[in-house]
Amino acid sequence: MSIRIVRNEEANCINFEGSSVPSYFNACLSASVSGDKIHIKNDIRSAQLGTDFFEFSNIDYNVFQDKDGNSFNSAQETADYITINGNVAAPVDVNVGYRGVYDAASNSPDISSNT
Repeated sequence: MSIRIVRNEEANCINFEGSSVPSYFNACLSASVSGDKIHIKNDIRSAQLGTDFFEFSNIDYNVFQDKDGNSFNSAQETADYITINGNVAAPVDVNVGYRGVYDAASNSPDISSNT
């Protein structure tokens, strides 16, 4: 079994082809490594819940392939690829990043500055 990681810019999603939950729309996913195992955390759901929420956990990195079907050389290379491709893409002329769940009453996190 293999899981191919394919970013779909038009639909603003990442597809994990070959998995039981193949698509994540508007997701902010990040991957971490523990030995040869990959853990894929949903950063938005984690922030909302106040605890880490993993979409995938303890998956051997050899199971994953890039969009072209190529295998990865290491767990860290796999995690980096997932983190880069598993985040919501912004237009190239806008510099944005996920800063957490916004509270309008306290302007937290502060969205009026770059800090």
